[in-house]
Amino acid sequence: MTFLEKSPLSWLIKGALAILISGCGINDLEFGNLDIPDYEPTLAVPLGVSRYTMRELVGDLQDNALTIEEGEDLFMTIVYMDTSYNDEREAFLYFPPINKSDIVFPFVSSSPAGETEVIEFEKVITFSFDAFFDEKVDSIFFNSGNLALEINSRFRSDVMLEFGFPSMFETANNSPVSISDTLSFGTTVPVTSITRMPLGGKKFLFRRREEANDFDVIIKGKVVVKPGQSVDFSDFFRFSIDFSEATYSHVHGYFDRKEGLLQDRTIELKFFETFGDYGLDFKDPKIILKVDNSFGFPSGLLINNLSASNNDSTSIALTGSITESLQFVNYPKLDSIGKTSHSEFVINAQNSNIRELFGITPVKFNLPLTVISNPDVFEKDYLNFMTDSSRFRTITVVELPFEVRMQEFTTNLKFGTDEIDLKNLQEAVLRFYTENEMPFEGRLAVNFADENDTILFTVPEELVLTAPQVDASGRTLESKKLLSEIDLGIEGTEALKNADHLNVAIIINTFNAADEEYVKLYADYKLDINISVLGRLKIKTQ
Repeated sequence: MTFLEKSPLSWLIKGALAILISGCGINDLEFGNLDIPDYEPTLAVPLGVSRYTMRELVGDLQDNALTIEEGEDLFMTIVYMDTSYNDEREAFLYFPPINKSDIVFPFVSSSPAGETEVIEFEKVITFSFDAFFDEKVDSIFFNSGNLALEINSRFRSDVMLEFGFPSMFETANNSPVSISDTLSFGTTVPVTSITRMPLGGKKFLFRRREEANDFDVIIKGKVVVKPGQSVDFSDFFRFSIDFSEATYSHVHGYFDRKEGLLQDRTIELKFFETFGDYGLDFKDPKIILKVDNSFGFPSGLLINNLSASNNDSTSIALTGSITESLQFVNYPKLDSIGKTSHSEFVINAQNSNIRELFGITPVKFNLPLTVISNPDVFEKDYLNFMTDSSRFRTITVVELPFEVRMQEFTTNLKFGTDEIDLKNLQEAVLRFYTENEMPFEGRLAVNFADENDTILFTVPEELVLTAPQVDASGRTLESKKLLSEIDLGIEGTEALKNADHLNVAIIINTFNAADEEYVKLYADYKLDINISVLGRLKIKTQ
């Protein structure tokens, strides 16, 4: 059911037709043995009086996503709101799991005959991982997980090892981090040891090269060779370092330029499904994009793929200056890690063709938005950051202030006649008396059609509402009164008897619409409608 099907004009028309062509219950009368001739009286039946305010009419719209706002002056605005979230952090920084291993040859040799010999050595191992998409990680602040150190020793003697990580510190006091372990030789090799160090509360610093991120491991060792044991230059131990269980609280680095979807949303505008067809023009429609951002890097928003479509499959793309350039998105700086920055972008009639989009009475608005991190047009070489809770939140607000122009705005309704008794109807007239404060006029156009939709009879259009004048403030001056009749006549009444359904068009024009004037709709505007039916019936008494 459309909005206008629920409007006073619609249901009063439907009720009038039902009462009129039902014969007003004349078949229920009992004439007994009265010996009087058949006769054809004319009956006038008042159908009813209805009073509506604009607030009540618009309040009947069925759409959970819609709210109607009223200003202090009672000016009305339709508001849609939609919220989306994007927390796909890997789209902006892919940080690969670090799992590195190496073999260490101390190149020592000993075979003591009498006393235990302790041989010391030191090695520096540099590990690197590729900078994916030119991402250069500067530092990682760990949230949880473990660093797993696995050692496999081929020495047939005890080995005491200290693994120092000159790039890893306790966040609380900047003290360096190391892992010590002793592998005691028994009778066979390899001798294996696995140590796990909690990473929560630690930070890891990396060196950045052109295409890689580096970190060092300093290994200090002592090989304890007891009498009867020996070590050789070919002896070695293998170790692996695995950060794959780790999670981070935040990461610093240079994340480079990336492009991804901020959102891909479709807003259904059921208001237009229930309101009508072409001919409705909003003066100042807006789409407001409110972006909350907790990613710590410059980014830009592309608003160049928006479009609207209606029930006729007509689609119009958004164009204009706002679609032609990147819109800067505010972001938190290093001293605001964990906080959110706010940006707001307004799409309006001054920077786009948004009036054209709403001019097709769209039932869907497609809102894909592209975000670009570290775009070339913004500042360079800025240390980015990202936390484990970084995200974008986008609130899309569609605002339609009820300042409109309706020119031949037409809604088509259809009423079936299959449940109505037409046999006693000879002639019929619908009479309307209206008092209207709303700044628009309305006409009715009716035709009768058979089951193949072939037109049997067309009733001339009739004006049933007249528009009052509007003053300089945008308010109507006084209500307009109008008495009008729709006379079906004998030919029209006969066509109605053979009709399968009635096609009723309601055609609306706002005040001075032809002169490009817009009118404001206020919540307290009133519309009074009185409708009555005059019908000539043929009554058989025998």
